[in-house]
Amino acid sequence: MVFKCCVPGCKSNYASTKNEKHVSIFYFPRHEELLASWLRNIPRKHWSPRKSSRVCEFHFDPKFISKFEEVTDADGNCKRMPCQHPILLPNAVPIVFTGLPSYLSAPVEPERRTNPAKRQKLINGRHEQAASDFMSKDIVSNFDDFVKEYRNFIHFSLLIFEVTHLSELLESV
Repeated sequence: MVFKCCVPGCKSNYASTKNEKHVSIFYFPRHEELLASWLRNIPRKHWSPRKSSRVCEFHFDPKFISKFEEVTDADGNCKRMPCQHPILLPNAVPIVFTGLPSYLSAPVEPERRTNPAKRQKLINGRHEQAASDFMSKDIVSNFDDFVKEYRNFIHFSLLIFEVTHLSELLESV
């Protein structure tokens, strides 16, 4: 069964477009928030999708559609293989509606990179914060506290250890 696109004005996979190639279509998402985003973007008032409702690939920015799949073979080598059917990436939302008024299509903004110096400063700040958080939690006030923490950390069924004081070690020598 060939499914058709439910977007108003779209004729993907209709019988009247026999000369055109088959267009990939995608199910509506099950995740409620993502579904709400799809319904908010698709220009249909007072409508909810049925089980047979689909949206074609023309309504998604190409960067949200994967036509390749990463496959790891037995040797651990990663290979890029073409998919039989394109895959819609997570969190993709239909935003392209050609043939409709321009206010119904949201242009895709290119991803803008921040200044490398600002990015490095942000990364360094995160590292410093993580290090200070670790150091504030990693306090050993005396040897007995260390032993207690070590015993809680190590499973007793695997290891048996004995604590001796330095003076006992010196006496045995």
